[in-house]
Amino acid sequence: MRSRHLWATLALAVVLGGCSTADDPGPGPADGTSSAGDPSGGTASPSAGQAEGPQPATGMVLSSELASLHLPAGQPWTEGRGGLSGHLDIDARNYYQVHLSHGLGQADDLDTAVAAVLPTLQGRGPEVARVEDRDLSGVEVAVLSGVDGTGYYYGIVAIHHGLVMTVDFVFPRKDAQADAWIESILASLEWK
Repeated sequence: MRSRHLWATLALAVVLGGCSTADDPGPGPADGTSSAGDPSGGTASPSAGQAEGPQPATGMVLSSELASLHLPAGQPWTEGRGGLSGHLDIDARNYYQVHLSHGLGQADDLDTAVAAVLPTLQGRGPEVARVEDRDLSGVEVAVLSGVDGTGYYYGIVAIHHGLVMTVDFVFPRKDAQADAWIESILASLEWK
């Protein structure tokens, strides 16, 4: 089975589970330029008064009742699921997805939330496991990750307003650009 079909199956499982899922396509499809320099799509560098860290993405907005975020500007993203997902299809080997979930039920702690989300991700791509927890704009989130020959999955699981939600990234590979896009997108996240 081609890896694109495998990832499409994973995306369907994520959609059915209410979950969500993007990487550097290399040269931009329209102009031949690379997006490797600034995944946010902006050109400004941090001023002396700004904190160091990834620049928030400034492109297309994905939004749910719990959070919103931006995708990297300068790429031909296609919106899906009523504004909850973005897809970038450069070619059969460069297909990127970012999904923002609505809310996956209620949970009192991240362990319970992760236990509910993990089964929806297994068997359809890389083996996904919880790798760490981190603070994301003041909310503690669990990080899930997996990489193999079929691609790269990175996701966050959060509890916001008592509801479980996810942001899922499905990329064709793990590399520095994939990590830069993830951090840029997550830097743009705003909790509602």
